[in-house]
Amino acid sequence: MVEEKIKKLFLIDAYALIYRAYFAFSKNPRMTSGGVDTSAIYGFFSTIIDVCNKESLTHLGVVFDTPKKTHRHVEYKEYKANRDAMPEGISSAIPYIKNILNALKIPVLFLDGFEADDVIGTLAKQASNKSFETYMMTPDKDFAQLVAENIFMYRPGIRGNPNQVWDVAKVCEKFDIMDVSQVIDFLGMVGDSVDNIPGISGVGPKTASKLLKKYGSMEGVYADIDNLEGRLKEKIVNSKKSAFLSKKLAKIITDAPIQLDEDSLQFIEPNWKELQEIFKELEFTTLYQRVRKLFKHTNEQLPTDKKQDSTQLNLFSVSLKETKNIVENAIKIDTIDLIKDLVKKLSIEDRLSFFFLYKESNLLGVSISSSTKNYYVLFQANLTAEVSLFHLQPLFQSKSIKKIYFNSKNIFQLLLKHNISFCNNFFDIVIAEYLINPENNKSLISIINRNNLETVNLDMLDMSLETDIICYLVESSRILLKIQEKQAVRLDSDNLMYLFINVEQPLVKVLLTMELNGVFVDKLALKNYSIYLTKEILLLQNSIYQLSNTTFNIASPKQLGDVLFDKMKLSDKPKKTKSGQFSTNENELIKLKKNHPIIDKILLYRTYQKLLSTYVNAIPSLIDPRDNRVHTTFNQTITNTGRLSSSSPNLQNIPIRKQAGKGVRRAFVSSNSNHLLMAADYSQIELRLIAELSDEENMIQAFLKDEDIHMSTASKVFKTDIHHVTQEMRSNAKVVNFGIIYGVSAFGLSEQTNLNRSEAADLIKAYFETYPKLKHFMDHQIAFAKQNGYVQTVLGRKRYLRNINSRNSFIRSHDERNAVNMPVQGSAADIIKLAMINIQKKFDVANLKSKMVLQVHDELVFDVHISEKEIVKETVINIMQTVYPTKVPLKVDVGFGQNWLEAH
Repeated sequence: MVEEKIKKLFLIDAYALIYRAYFAFSKNPRMTSGGVDTSAIYGFFSTIIDVCNKESLTHLGVVFDTPKKTHRHVEYKEYKANRDAMPEGISSAIPYIKNILNALKIPVLFLDGFEADDVIGTLAKQASNKSFETYMMTPDKDFAQLVAENIFMYRPGIRGNPNQVWDVAKVCEKFDIMDVSQVIDFLGMVGDSVDNIPGISGVGPKTASKLLKKYGSMEGVYADIDNLEGRLKEKIVNSKKSAFLSKKLAKIITDAPIQLDEDSLQFIEPNWKELQEIFKELEFTTLYQRVRKLFKHTNEQLPTDKKQDSTQLNLFSVSLKETKNIVENAIKIDTIDLIKDLVKKLSIEDRLSFFFLYKESNLLGVSISSSTKNYYVLFQANLTAEVSLFHLQPLFQSKSIKKIYFNSKNIFQLLLKHNISFCNNFFDIVIAEYLINPENNKSLISIINRNNLETVNLDMLDMSLETDIICYLVESSRILLKIQEKQAVRLDSDNLMYLFINVEQPLVKVLLTMELNGVFVDKLALKNYSIYLTKEILLLQNSIYQLSNTTFNIASPKQLGDVLFDKMKLSDKPKKTKSGQFSTNENELIKLKKNHPIIDKILLYRTYQKLLSTYVNAIPSLIDPRDNRVHTTFNQTITNTGRLSSSSPNLQNIPIRKQAGKGVRRAFVSSNSNHLLMAADYSQIELRLIAELSDEENMIQAFLKDEDIHMSTASKVFKTDIHHVTQEMRSNAKVVNFGIIYGVSAFGLSEQTNLNRSEAADLIKAYFETYPKLKHFMDHQIAFAKQNGYVQTVLGRKRYLRNINSRNSFIRSHDERNAVNMPVQGSAADIIKLAMINIQKKFDVANLKSKMVLQVHDELVFDVHISEKEIVKETVINIMQTVYPTKVPLKVDVGFGQNWLEAH
């Protein structure tokens, strides 16, 4: 396999490429089905395979740093001192990367006491003397100093940019210098913030280039220092020591004690068995095939699969050949007759995927894929979306064809907009991905990457070109079929199919109905409340100025922090943010409530400001003038716990327990004088569920007797008769009851009550003695998560906790709290979703005039026709309380009113 004529060696700067690969996936980490982060591994080897495919290399080595200190650390203790600790996603990847390199028979090179730069520099010089063309593969500009006649820098491209090869001329151009030898002087002057190399203070690349062109070297600059003038001379004189130190630190060693071994560096066939085992564990099916194709091609033993070659995945670019091939193999549908023929042809299929492509808010077209063919329609003047969808209607209505959609609710909205009905036989890719792992990025390209599917890089297509638009359409619908196959297997193996089929997919139509229903809003009520809040904010502002004895921008975290901590000295050790300013977030301010009355004023000021900007002044602009209603959007696939969220407006964040939030609820009203709003709220559902899940008999009995759970807890914890429990005792018990599943600590409890930390610790201890099975449940959940990497709800909804075994106690404790909280909060979310589905079914069957209009956490809101008041109340209570069988009875509180506040 080695060509004798040209010996081409690639030396890869391992950590530079591993970090680059890891952060390329930072917004969309690649995870295995078991929750292992493979971003760094996949990106690193994808880049290497890509290079091996494009370059006729004969020799290859991967060079690593070692933990042992180098001469740079000895001479300058601050060297690289400001670097963050290695992310766990990288540290956990390194053993895999080295094992894969071993399987690929690519040598791992390192030398204790020397950096990878020094090893690469030394081997590059030796290789040059042995007639090699050597390519140092790294994005690190420091390697430019090594570039020579037969030594090149190979900088991998990113975000669509091609790979770059720097020769001597390119280095001189990039650094704007006369000779490669000046690179070290340049680096010494400019310094390097990443490696914490100081350089000359105030001298940047332009100044360094100018000085080197005039004086040749750093030594030349200092030799003629007397002829320099002004501030530049002052900077250079004052930085002389750090300048020469920086130059020494930046110089790459080229005579390290390591020898070039040509034979071991030869690029040869891997150990297929070992490679297959590792890639199978990491779920790198596609990557394995790419390695197979690479060696089939280089050995010319087997014919190349041209179809697969044309669609080979490239992380950072897409070729014209790829898009052209895809477009030519798709079938264009551009007349009504062709659409009718297509519908007849596809009506016998059992599975079709549909993809609608938008550019901003404009619908460009639709593509449809069967298992064998891909079709597309571009909407235009003679074949509009309305006309096209009308004639495609039989496919959407077909009960025998399973339709595969990407975000079905959006598609159903589009169809309803054009008065097209649809059936419930569908598979939603986004919902399936949400159930498989709620933390996954649910963009199409992200799902493609996680499923290791070969396609063009959709993100790199140019949506101003018709060819690329068609390519995007066709590839998207084609790939949806492949994704659906993989997701169906995963849903089944993870016992998520019941949740998918019986909860999440039926919920789509319920949410869509609620969004279309909307809810009436009283504009005048909001206007009056806006006037009231504006006055209150002004009063609070003046009060805060008086208490602080100064005027400042209260909304500015920096100015507020300076006033509270520099001027008023409200804390001995105030917490600071990463940028170095004082932290003034709500949690930090709550800790200071006992220190000064100004804190309560500031917190209330913020609450009023948020209410005013987010709701009171914003909601009127969201009212649809056609029906005077607000049509909020319910988001089904966002939260990690399974809870719904909402946007435009975000109803979930209205502060319902604060007096201030009540004014917002007052503005949501019934549709007319013949209707009332009805609010149905699960009473303490999370406490009831944690009693159920933990099988804590003491708590269960309190609920069975319909006791006030906080009174009952206070009675047991404080060891007093329930009739002797004071309001303060009940209040403290309530904080513990609700805080325990969120991992409340003695410190946190003391901050929320009048107890000191010792008293709070005693209360928590007494609480767990009172409810021992509750503590056992919490410990069991954490242990289960540590062993399995996830926790689940009563319906099997999973949440993966990737940091549950982290060595960092702060990060680990966050996941430990989630291990306890998610099964409780997520189970409550599952139950109310089931209730919503069954309630809507009942309403539809009974053909009621009343409508379900809002869902906020554990509460449902209905616009009820007065004549149906009792039947709606009875139906809703019965379904909500019995939809999921529990030993601890689920209780629902119901209220009616002209507005949401009265009903709640």
